[in-house]
Amino acid sequence: MEHQEKLYRIVKGQLVVAPAKAMVNGQLVELDDAMRRKMGCLPLVEGDATPAVPDDGSTLKTTYEYVTEDVMPAAAATNAALRKAIEAGKVKLAKRRVAIRPVYEVLPPPPPPEPAPAPYVPTVADYDGAMESHLYEERVARGYTTREPDAYLTSSNPRWAQDARDWVAHRDAVMEYALGVMHAVEAGEREAPAMEEFRAGLPCIKWTYQESEVSSQEVA
Repeated sequence: MEHQEKLYRIVKGQLVVAPAKAMVNGQLVELDDAMRRKMGCLPLVEGDATPAVPDDGSTLKTTYEYVTEDVMPAAAATNAALRKAIEAGKVKLAKRRVAIRPVYEVLPPPPPPEPAPAPYVPTVADYDGAMESHLYEERVARGYTTREPDAYLTSSNPRWAQDARDWVAHRDAVMEYALGVMHAVEAGEREAPAMEEFRAGLPCIKWTYQESEVSSQEVA
């Protein structure tokens, strides 16, 4: 079946070509133009002139709307009073859809993206905290849960006394590393390292007495 009219429907504001077939009484049949019009399909007419779109990132949005016309009641043909009331706007006439037309809208350009936040620059307090946490975790792992190992520097227990010497040397190494980083940053010799990088560079202690030689894990 060859259709004489180009008919359309509006679906969610967009133009959709009228179907050529539909289910009628459980059967798929071809639709003629009269049947498609009964389904609400209408011809497309011209809308307002297409607006110019500035070359600034603006875009043209096209939607569609129905064109309607008043439906004059049949009685108006013979009822002069009714016609007069209609002309005076006292009678609200029904509307019927007769066509579809495009509606254009120029959308402004989207706002520029928010600038990326500046990367966080650790402070001296951040580095100090990381260094103290590193030392605390190391001594607690060795069993020194209350006092630092250097408290046992003069201990008669050989292992504790050696741990104290190891600790003093290690703590110096940690301090030298941290101060070296901070001085280099202050002097403009390097960028302030991220905390992950700073922590990864902290020296790890090497105890003279191996765990297999330590008789008691927790010292206090």
